[in-house]
Amino acid sequence: MNDDNELLELNPSQLRNHRNWSDAELPERVQTLVVSPIERTSLDAATQALSELISAHEGLRSRLCHDDHGIPRQRVISAREALATIQDSIETRPYDPDENLWTTVLVQPRESSVKAVFYVTGDHVSAIKLSLSHVFVDALGKQAVAAHLAELLRKSGNAAHSITPQASTYAQGIEHPDVQESTAYWKSVLATAPRSCTYGAGERPETEQAQVCQVPLDRGTADRLVATYRKLRVSPQTAWVAALSTVVGLLSGQHRHTFKTTHGNRALPAEFRAVAQIAQPFFSVVDGDLEDTLRTRLEKSGKALDAGTGNTMYDANALLDWINSEERSSGAVFQPAFEVNYVPTIRRAHASFLYGPAPERLRNVAMRYDPAAGKPDLALTIRHLPDPLLLLTVRGPLCAERDARKILDHGLTFLEALGENPDLPIAELGIPELGARSSLLYGHRSEVAIDPEMTRRLLLSVRGVTGCELTPRHTEDGSLVLHARLSVRGVPDEKELRAQLRRAQPWYAGAVVPDVLVIEPQGEGAGESEEGA
Repeated sequence: MNDDNELLELNPSQLRNHRNWSDAELPERVQTLVVSPIERTSLDAATQALSELISAHEGLRSRLCHDDHGIPRQRVISAREALATIQDSIETRPYDPDENLWTTVLVQPRESSVKAVFYVTGDHVSAIKLSLSHVFVDALGKQAVAAHLAELLRKSGNAAHSITPQASTYAQGIEHPDVQESTAYWKSVLATAPRSCTYGAGERPETEQAQVCQVPLDRGTADRLVATYRKLRVSPQTAWVAALSTVVGLLSGQHRHTFKTTHGNRALPAEFRAVAQIAQPFFSVVDGDLEDTLRTRLEKSGKALDAGTGNTMYDANALLDWINSEERSSGAVFQPAFEVNYVPTIRRAHASFLYGPAPERLRNVAMRYDPAAGKPDLALTIRHLPDPLLLLTVRGPLCAERDARKILDHGLTFLEALGENPDLPIAELGIPELGARSSLLYGHRSEVAIDPEMTRRLLLSVRGVTGCELTPRHTEDGSLVLHARLSVRGVPDEKELRAQLRRAQPWYAGAVVPDVLVIEPQGEGAGESEEGA
């Protein structure tokens, strides 16, 4: 292994996170694991195992920095430098079996990539907690760390030189031909994708309340779901995408929608030993319909997931900038309808993990709303080991319309019915629609269900717009075109007015920038403009 420091390009996954996470959030983005040594382990032996672990993986010897041109980079320090300061990364505490070992330890990625807590009983270590910077390590990388640490504690770990691939293996910048090709592919997929899904109307603050619902599945339910997956020969991820797609369609009336999921970007056995941040979300479209049966929606969801195969290392920042550009926006910011993430478990890591308690709970949290990040208001994470666990986050207007636990129940209703009668029409599931639907207009080219009142508030939010009149009109093909007649006084020119509306639109749930603006300066003549394609 090269003992010199290396300066790596951030890969597309890291660049996406770097833009989406604020400086204040970076130390909080941590992957936490707790390992219990199987054999009696002294403090010196635990320190030696951690030293060998850090020496073996570039991702655990990394720092976030900027080069001379101000471009963010991943600096990999030498094993010698890392080990010289390893004691700075270790905290020792007495072991208390009643203590919650999974509390978050902040890791400042500009200074370190890993922090360790050794929980000691007498002269031996009872548990080791590692907090890994998410800048450098994703969920599968965390499991690789746990598995390797457990091997080292048993004196059977791999030597540093045999660990491949490394973080540098994936240091493909956004100019790499493969990245460019995959980015072009996703542009073709999303060129006509629905922009967002309207769950309700309302103004959105920068920090908003969200609900997080954690539900462990009882053994009977888990066994029935596994039997369903096997009978229909689908993955849990496909089944849950179909479940949330159906729930979203029945709640909102928008059965054709875009969803988000994450691909681990690992396929070969050796790649599951990689300690790196390479997981990448992708967006795909479920072309659903109210007439679908459960089986049909399942098949459509599988097809949408298959669309991401082999194209998941792409420039997500460029994709989102493109899809939210003036030419492509269709009057609304891009925000997927929902997200489903299935967390696979590396079994050799699972055997060494300690897991904290996972009781059912519903809690309210504050979340930063970042319109440019392509984050949906409904996000589900599924974990199957050591026990099946569902974690659903709901935010924005949907939070006020339906609580997170009820939405999870809707998803389970779909899956239970899928096992019993897959040819049941989804309309017969008995999932009630959201109350906000009665005021919405459907059929707009953005495929956003429009709330007229919120659109008026959007228009009147621009300084100098003193009045507005909205008129929905239908074209020969049945699509809806929204016209707005504005009374204005001292507003900027037409182009700047549209730019202000586009900037403000994400903060008004249910609103779109009208397709046609008829601008009437008070006391002057009128002008008319039409939004680009």
